[in-house]
Amino acid sequence: MIKWFNNINYRKFILPALLFVSPFIYCSNNNNTENQKSSLQRQEKQNSEKRQPLSLLSSGENNLSDANTPNNIIIANLEGEPRSLPLYGFNGNISKGPSWSNSNFRDSVVSLHLKVIRYPGGTISNFWDWRKGSLIDSMQGFKNKESNQKISSPNTLKDLQLLVKQSNCDVIFTLNMLTSTVEDQIEMLEKAKSLGIPIKWIELGNEYNNKESEGRKKFINAIEYGRTCVQWIKPIKSKFPNAQIAVVGGNKAYSPESRKWNAMVMQNASLTSNNATLKSISSTALIAHLYPLPINVIDNSGINFQKLYTEFQSEFIKGGFNTVNTNIWITEYNILWSAGKKKGIDNSTTLKNTLKWSQTLATLLMTSECTSLSNKTQLILNHNIANIQSFAAINTKENNKKMPSGIGMELWLRASDNMIDIQKIKFGADNSQIKDYEIFGWKFSNNTSSSLLIVNLTGTPITVDLKKLLNNQKDCTIRFADKNDIVMGGINIQTKNIPIEDKIEFPPYSVATIK
Repeated sequence: MIKWFNNINYRKFILPALLFVSPFIYCSNNNNTENQKSSLQRQEKQNSEKRQPLSLLSSGENNLSDANTPNNIIIANLEGEPRSLPLYGFNGNISKGPSWSNSNFRDSVVSLHLKVIRYPGGTISNFWDWRKGSLIDSMQGFKNKESNQKISSPNTLKDLQLLVKQSNCDVIFTLNMLTSTVEDQIEMLEKAKSLGIPIKWIELGNEYNNKESEGRKKFINAIEYGRTCVQWIKPIKSKFPNAQIAVVGGNKAYSPESRKWNAMVMQNASLTSNNATLKSISSTALIAHLYPLPINVIDNSGINFQKLYTEFQSEFIKGGFNTVNTNIWITEYNILWSAGKKKGIDNSTTLKNTLKWSQTLATLLMTSECTSLSNKTQLILNHNIANIQSFAAINTKENNKKMPSGIGMELWLRASDNMIDIQKIKFGADNSQIKDYEIFGWKFSNNTSSSLLIVNLTGTPITVDLKKLLNNQKDCTIRFADKNDIVMGGINIQTKNIPIEDKIEFPPYSVATIK
């Protein structure tokens, strides 16, 4: 049983022109004296080294001192108007893990409360034989880095049907435009429909804008790809008129043509046409994949949330998604942990961050940014549900334990469960708003209820006045850990339930759900 100690070690924190004392709660997972001592020592270290005033964690102006009331309380308000809640879920490449027919694996995935899964995944879709639920027999002259790797278990549409029935999630079908035909891919969609899987979301290929993509051999530029998309969209729409279809998006810097990828694809896939006939055979969205490099977001203390916040926005802008007037599907995002030595990264130390509480918090921050960067974003899928440990939400090599990314996504998905609208929370006065890399939050709502998700990314406790946001919520659950604690499988995460009050103190590096 977890024991809480309410009167151990008070700490003083100097804020601009203010002095306040904040009590902290310590817990131990058992009654053993040595374990208690270890826990207290770790907390003491956290207090002395990491609990700095928020003003020291920010660059530029002192946001906290200007935003607080005289009692060091940050005021929370709603920002803008509510909008439709995007669908959140995962890229579904499970080529190295068990099939959806594995009930233990499937149960672990369903427990995340995902709303959408991508089938069969990313690059693997370019070489996918849907009848086998595996890779094609012949690469047809193309190279695939996964072609020499044995698929652990076939992943057929019937296997996918099991997940859809159990979770009631949507499916994004990523079509094979590289080594298959439109006729064959329509057969796949018809088979899926016959199995009771709704055909709502369709992607035309994967990452053909990347310099290293084999798709560049078939689609030599964005014009060729866009024109081919129209040739595919027309017969697909004739069979599935209500399906939404997205094309590969994302400007790239490696050539003059790739720098204009979005505009060229949108023009040639009729995305920007006002002609009614063309609109009927046009795509409805651009696909975005967002991957900040580890070298740009990590410092000596691990993941730096301010750097991550800045780099993630930069990836969105570099891809040209901030200037498009169309729907966006973010079907992959994460820190690019696979970048390796070719990007100047020492994986032996860098990848340890993927096991830590900081990765949980980073996943929540990136999901928040995906949601806020454009009001036209419809789908937000974290990479990836399984496979490589550094990206996985579920570690299939460790008895299907939840990885930090999966823990973060589950917190977001549970907070937004059964909701239809979303609205951002702002902290502080209008002219001195606290930054998202310090504390951020969202309100989720439906016609009868609402919930709040609030994340403190700083090393200091923050008290927030929530009076303007509360509406008959009954439960507040706060989860927290040391920023660099290992949390795979949920270890080292402390949880406390507190009464709903107008003012709530959020511990350092904490995630709160209020329902």
